[in-house]
Amino acid sequence: MCSFTLLQFYRQLPDIALAFLFGDDQALPIRKGWLARAMGATVLHPQHTLCTPDNVKAWHTSGRPINAWTVDDAEEMKRLDELGVDGIFTNDPAKALAVFHATSRATR
Repeated sequence: MCSFTLLQFYRQLPDIALAFLFGDDQALPIRKGWLARAMGATVLHPQHTLCTPDNVKAWHTSGRPINAWTVDDAEEMKRLDELGVDGIFTNDPAKALAVFHATSRATR
């Protein structure tokens, strides 16, 4: 029987992005994304409620893309777009496409 952890997998294939997924009910070092560096994460996946201007700025300063989860509300999608979040996870891709299409037309 073979036991293979995610970190062992990543060490074997370092070109594959390793994401750090975290939520607002976790301890502060996790909620702030501080453990991402220690585990070698190259992408951050915070719960959308953790995306504040200060957090997004700090996470981008660390050089990692930010993909927030799970965002189904149009106003929240707009807020995250304005903050500069790189992507979102959603259960309603049609709504997200409509929101981001409208946003991109408004900024032309």
